[in-house]
Amino acid sequence: MKPRIFTLDETTQIAKMLNAEAKHSHIFLFHGEMGSGKTTLIKSMCRQLGVNEHTSSPTFAIVNTYQGTQHIIYHFDLFRLRDVHELEAIGFSEYVDSGNMLFIEWPEQALPLLKGYEVVKIVLETIDTEHRRISMQIETL
Repeated sequence: MKPRIFTLDETTQIAKMLNAEAKHSHIFLFHGEMGSGKTTLIKSMCRQLGVNEHTSSPTFAIVNTYQGTQHIIYHFDLFRLRDVHELEAIGFSEYVDSGNMLFIEWPEQALPLLKGYEVVKIVLETIDTEHRRISMQIETL
């Protein structure tokens, strides 16, 4: 996907596009500064995948689990983690190997545990209060 500028009102369309373009992938890495819209985009992607329950950032819980129409979705927020050992302690590799969908905010700590896996890297940049730039790349780490 080429980088694209969108308004916050277009988040649903962006979510549909991401789900369609990466439909064979199950690990999504969300990069972007605080307030760039990572959680908002994940909420919209979850709705597109049939999640009817309330979705929120798992900042303190580290991971939230949602049931979609066809997938279990694990939403991680790794902002507060200090190192990869904390991820190992919660059994992160089991989540990865489950084949279920993983949406990971602040994924830097997880990268060593994702070597060899195909991931969808999504980068969000704040342009102004209403506009964001998004880019997506599918790659093997």
